[in-house]
Amino acid sequence: MRTWLGSVFLAISCLAACAAPSSSTGDDPAGDESDVTKAPAFGGSGAGTDVKLDGKPAKVIAPSAPIAALVKEMTDANTNQNNQFLAASYKAPAETLAAFSSSANGWLAQKNMGYDMMYRADGSTPGGNQGFGWADKWNSEYESMSCRATSRDKADARFKRFGAYKSQHGDDQINAATQKKIERDATKLVASFLGGLGADAKIYSCHWDNNDDTTSEALVAIDGAEARVIVGWEGG
Repeated sequence: MRTWLGSVFLAISCLAACAAPSSSTGDDPAGDESDVTKAPAFGGSGAGTDVKLDGKPAKVIAPSAPIAALVKEMTDANTNQNNQFLAASYKAPAETLAAFSSSANGWLAQKNMGYDMMYRADGSTPGGNQGFGWADKWNSEYESMSCRATSRDKADARFKRFGAYKSQHGDDQINAATQKKIERDATKLVASFLGGLGADAKIYSCHWDNNDDTTSEALVAIDGAEARVIVGWEGG
């Protein structure tokens, strides 16, 4: 009798142990896909490429390889829409970037500099025939451009209200898995954009359109001598 009871106890113990998920490795069963906040570093390395921000010298630096892959995946996930997603960082003297947040002349600096940050993010040259080279400068006669301050806790929701994101993610011609991928990538992108910013960094949401069929929106971070941008571009 003791032997039979002991066997039953061992069997029940085994069932309980086998049913419980293993914690020996600490691995998440779904890998990185289930934790969208595990965002890679935002900025790439290297000296960067010469650009002008509101007419002043600066350097544009391509994003890290994982972030470059992320924005490409977001762009390529839905080929039904004419949308692009980009990311870049800029290095410039702190006083140059401080104009973006100036109460005295920030209104105009944001329009010119915000435009430049959006359209040089692909490494294009103003007036060139590659990428966004056609977008050489903001034209106040027929284009709209504005920026407004936002906060870190609102950045993700703000990005997901951009027209490029909404049409890319909300397109009912793509399947649910692809929609989920775009959403997950966007969350990681914003988390990376915010990662490592200083306590005094200022966050803005910028909007440009040609008052016809093309819109570009961006989150911009101004952090001393560094600026970051993530862009959602929606073409006609």
